[in-house]
Amino acid sequence: MVTASDLAAWASQYPAVVIKFFKPNLINCLTLEDWGDRITELTSTYVQIEAWAAVKQSILDHANFKISCKDAKMWTQIDEEYMIG
Repeated sequence: MVTASDLAAWASQYPAVVIKFFKPNLINCLTLEDWGDRITELTSTYVQIEAWAAVKQSILDHANFKISCKDAKMWTQIDEEYMIG
């Protein structure tokens, strides 16, 4: 016997099935995997900016679920004009 939960688990593995039958308003959206493939085609060579290394590490640490979060919000000053929060 196949339950509704079984069908939902199966369908969730196939974004096209979910979009077609359950979320047709998302027809023009990309999956994260598809978006990633497209965006990396545009920027095939990524150049690390040494001055941003500390900011990058701070963001990675903040998003790492294996370590305790130091604060619920993270503010990183990139330069005097812009703040990310």
